[in-house]
Amino acid sequence: MTSGTVALVVACISASGTIAGGWWLERLRRRDKREIESLKHTHNQDLERLKDELLRNREASAKEDEAARVVARYRDPLLRSAYDLQSRIYNIYRPGGFKGARDPDYFRLNTLFVIADFLGWLEIIRREVQFLDLGAVQATRDLSRALLAVQDLMAETMGLRDDLYLYRGHQRAIGEVMLVPIDGRTTVAPRYQCIGYAAFVTAQEDPDVARWFKRLGDAIDQLRHDGAEKPKRLVLVQNALIGLIDLLDPDGERFDKGRERL
Repeated sequence: MTSGTVALVVACISASGTIAGGWWLERLRRRDKREIESLKHTHNQDLERLKDELLRNREASAKEDEAARVVARYRDPLLRSAYDLQSRIYNIYRPGGFKGARDPDYFRLNTLFVIADFLGWLEIIRREVQFLDLGAVQATRDLSRALLAVQDLMAETMGLRDDLYLYRGHQRAIGEVMLVPIDGRTTVAPRYQCIGYAAFVTAQEDPDVARWFKRLGDAIDQLRHDGAEKPKRLVLVQNALIGLIDLLDPDGERFDKGRERL
């Protein structure tokens, strides 16, 4: 082999090595680029998932905070109205309890009032939180269930047969007539409150109001006598109200007495 041929072979080998090396480097570069792009894509996906998770957490926290404010805002009036209603029922059943022997009109009207006052606060809560998902937070989910338990027993007509029933629409109608707007409200203050007893008695002179209470009032008149049959509904409602009270005031800070179940 001549020196020229050797030089040519060496040159070819060198060129082949250069080409192969360049091809290999390009392959590595493309592979690295794909891996970088894949890592970027994965990173972006992880970042989006993190953003979504943070957004969901913020929304959940906002719901929880708002729900806590709602419960705090209405706990006391709802608790008071529930306590007054269960106390009246308890006295109707208790031998010697208050039944308006000296003033039957007061017994009828005031018993109607404590029922209406409770339903009025339920209607206020419904209006204030109609766009809030109370079921998103365990505490408010428990409250919703406790309120529904009372309402269901008031509306029951299949297993409970007496004239003290109030259909759901009837409950809402009574709640509506109890409401009065609050002037000068702010964005955080309640928009409504319930009328007092004097205004309630005066409102009974209006036929459009009194018609919602006629049958219920007649049924209440029958409860004044110790020997009269007491509907089972009242026992169940009183027990459900005690459950609501225990939920709203678990440590007995506001009502430490008079919470005995029938």
